Amino acid sequence: MTDELEQRLTATLDRAAEAAPVPAYDPVGAVHVRRRRHRRRRVAAVAAAVLMLTGAAGVTVRHPSGPDPRPAPGHSFAPDRIPDFARLPEPGQVWPGSVHTLPATLPDGHRYGVAALLGEDRYLVARDGFVDVATPAIFDVRGGTLTEIGDAAVTDGLVRPSVLMVRRVGGQVIWLLEGTRKNRWGRELWAAPLDGGAARLLTTVQAPRFTVVGDRVVWEYEAPGTAERPGGPLVDLRSVSLAGGRVTQIAGSEGLSLTYVGPWTTDQRLGTGLTARDAGVLRNLATGQRLDWRANPDLRYVQCNPAWCSGRDADGRLGLQERDGSGLVRLPYRGTLQATAGGRVVVAGVNVPAGEATVVWDRDTGRAAATVRALPEGFDGDAGPHLLQLFDYDPEVLTLRTTEAELVVLDLGAIR
Repeated sequence: MTDELEQRLTATLDRAAEAAPVPAYDPVGAVHVRRRRHRRRRVAAVAAAVLMLTGAAGVTVRHPSGPDPRPAPGHSFAPDRIPDFARLPEPGQVWPGSVHTLPATLPDGHRYGVAALLGEDRYLVARDGFVDVATPAIFDVRGGTLTEIGDAAVTDGLVRPSVLMVRRVGGQVIWLLEGTRKNRWGRELWAAPLDGGAARLLTTVQAPRFTVVGDRVVWEYEAPGTAERPGGPLVDLRSVSLAGGRVTQIAGSEGLSLTYVGPWTTDQRLGTGLTARDAGVLRNLATGQRLDWRANPDLRYVQCNPAWCSGRDADGRLGLQERDGSGLVRLPYRGTLQATAGGRVVVAGVNVPAGEATVVWDRDTGRAAATVRALPEGFDGDAGPHLLQLFDYDPEVLTLRTTEAELVVLDLGAIR
């Protein structure tokens, strides 16, 4: 690092410490649940993307029914508001009205992640790992009860199931299930009413996650037999109606991947055997809007969202930049750095002197918080956030495991 850059970073951190009531950290991103790393490695090569939703193959639907599509975030990266990631208070000290403290296990003894807050101390949850439970549930903390979503049709003939991801979509619950049915391993998309009722199978998929845009569920698809192809597998995006029906390929989605800020996609695909791009385009899945991005020459493996980009320098340390490659700010940390909540919130896992920090940083206000876990003696790897996010790129809440006895659930829509 040059003297000029070092002075710039020092000044940046000093200004942030004076201006921000609480510094920040970030926790959503490339690394999710530690205990699921072995499973993520199996699916890390699955990539795809989307330009616009289709009602049928080759037919473009620019404005799907459903909520108004979210525009590109308007706030820009502000280098003078970066907090000191190594000295942050706990989330409850920063956003007391947005933090919910829950027991570390459900009444049935299983560990779990939270997908949504339902009010009156009720939470939409999914058990963590292969626990022979194939459905999400509603956890009533006050009553100490669990109410399963769906019915026996989900588990019929299924062996070693695991719920990978859950989304609340209006009055429906959509979830991605992994397991072995009739001696064949696979993944399935299911839907059921939140207030009770029969579950319905939407389709089978390969992907470890999905997103919802308007009235369609979208996921990444890899063409069979192309995993070892020079240049990487052939990928695209597929979709199906929330009501079920025929699966369609999204027109023009070849080579694209979902980003951490829905409904945006990117042509940057990172993984073993793939060459990272140094420039490309973001595409809005709902509107077709395009935004160009370019990596700063001093950063590698750059990932962008509509608001900002992150990458690593030659020494593996994190860096932040604008979408056009300008405004580079180097951070003295290794780890992961990702966006959520439309790019407003940064979530990170970084190595700090006290251990491995999971940081949440609201870029609009400059406020930030972190939880820190001591690292094993001799640990020499990169940090990742300790989250129970069920593979969701764009969650309603963050679930952080702070101790063996409790979870901290942070409502992203309420932090300010």
